[in-house]
Amino acid sequence: MTSSLVRRLTTLAVLALPIAAAACDSPAGVENNAQGLARARTRWQTAGIHNYSFVVTPVCFCDTRRFRVTVQNDAVVSRVYLDTESGGGGPVPANLYGNISTVPDMFATIQQAIDHNANTLAATYEEHGVPQEAYIDWQANVFDEELGWTASAFTPAP
Repeated sequence: MTSSLVRRLTTLAVLALPIAAAACDSPAGVENNAQGLARARTRWQTAGIHNYSFVVTPVCFCDTRRFRVTVQNDAVVSRVYLDTESGGGGPVPANLYGNISTVPDMFATIQQAIDHNANTLAATYEEHGVPQEAYIDWQANVFDEELGWTASAFTPAP
């Protein structure tokens, strides 16, 4: 195994284990996820933020380099890699991470996991409602379909 793959697997395991332990596969867990998402959406709508930036660290079996997203008038204006590994610093390809490019995109991804009864779903939200950490394991006993992220350095802009 390459060191990059080992690092990715380790990161996924570190994020997944405590979240999976806290998010039992029960109807109450799904309801709590739905309630948490609803509260986060309300905080986000109340805040009325349409211009912002944040840093995303994907947690998946794919490219896990951090990138900064800049949103103006609710539309993504840039997504740029921050890590220098593997030629970082350039734009994130349009076909990657569309499901976590804006706060509403992250909400929609979490809602999809709820609607499709994902095997494991856990998410935490910061004060504005931004999904700060999320982990989704869509199907039990299926390898390489998990998705997660950490959103940090959220900065509203005028």
